[in-house]
Amino acid sequence: MATSLEDAQAVLAAAERSSGAYQVGFNRRFAGVYKELKRLIATGDISPTSALMKMNRGELQSPAWTGDAAASGGFLYETPIHILDMARFLFGEPADVICRARATVYDQADDFSMLLTFASGMSAVLAASAHTTWLFPFERVEVYGDHAIAATEEMERITFGSGLAAPAQTTDFAQQPFALRWGYVEEDRRFIDAVCGAGEVAVCGADALRTIELVDACYRSASLQDA
Repeated sequence: MATSLEDAQAVLAAAERSSGAYQVGFNRRFAGVYKELKRLIATGDISPTSALMKMNRGELQSPAWTGDAAASGGFLYETPIHILDMARFLFGEPADVICRARATVYDQADDFSMLLTFASGMSAVLAASAHTTWLFPFERVEVYGDHAIAATEEMERITFGSGLAAPAQTTDFAQQPFALRWGYVEEDRRFIDAVCGAGEVAVCGADALRTIELVDACYRSASLQDA
């Protein structure tokens, strides 16, 4: 949407003045693994008590602009914004954010540890590094419940286990075409439908702004550590 909170607010204001359709590309909301995880939470199959999340990037070298914080807004805007949006999508709005970050390999903050606390009382720990190599899975979400766990591995598969004796069940999406597996097919269809007047946009500007605010809150929390 933008590479700063101020720019995102300006984009939203322009979108609200426009007669066109404006949709933000948080494609993971429409990926099969996360739709299934959302379903497990919505049906009560798992009631989250806490979560462990990660989204790493193998490098900030290719394309070259990813290593330029002035161009990307910083690593959180370039990659982990998607998993921060997923935290909102799955658990609601964070009530408190604590973030620690430092520059280790690149000339910008490239290692982040975040603690998000939600209105329900549950918390999620999120780790993100910009120099891990592309070892699978670079993206993972584990949700914990009452003797239950749901764990994703990138957009490839999700495993759900409940109880101490029952076998876990894995739903595999690896054979789906990339655009379908990563949520782009549904995301694009929803946008085209909205343009044609056959529905609402999938992720509106006001919704996406809340994720930008969360990214900004992480950076502000990290900066307080250095003050």
